[in-house]
Amino acid sequence: MDGPFAGRSPQPQSIRLLDLVALQLKAQIAEATRQGQFTPEQQRTVNAAVDAAVTSLREQRPVDATDLPTAVAQLFEAFQGPNARFVESDDAVYPPDTAAALRPGTKVLLTCGANDAQVSCATTNALTNALPHAHAGGPGRVTLPGVDHLLHDADHPDTLAPPVLDALHRLARH
Repeated sequence: MDGPFAGRSPQPQSIRLLDLVALQLKAQIAEATRQGQFTPEQQRTVNAAVDAAVTSLREQRPVDATDLPTAVAQLFEAFQGPNARFVESDDAVYPPDTAAALRPGTKVLLTCGANDAQVSCATTNALTNALPHAHAGGPGRVTLPGVDHLLHDADHPDTLAPPVLDALHRLARH
């Protein structure tokens, strides 16, 4: 399994860090189940273990990795020890609350790559809905057709995709 943080992460973190990790891991486990790597019962067990690991991290307790696949257990182990302070401080932030507290008129560009397998557009809804409460300026959320997590598309794998550049120009014009 690829880790949820493979590569860079230019798309927005729109929900709490550990909620995003759990969402990504459960999606990967569901795909592995569809491919026959897990039974539905194993999937339920792993999903419950992921939820328990998130709870343990939030309660600053050691993670029980007994029912986690090795790669997932290693990820949760990496969230402890030297990285615990970062994970705890990042997870404490609920991005929609932060967005709602923006100074009125703050220009905001919230991108949503339609082909982003790590952060789906649906996870940005609460963040998007918080922007009007802050009276933020535009352009707001912009869905980027054909764009992946790294802001690329199939025709531009090493540079920013044209929809990204268009969204940046829209931000500059506001």
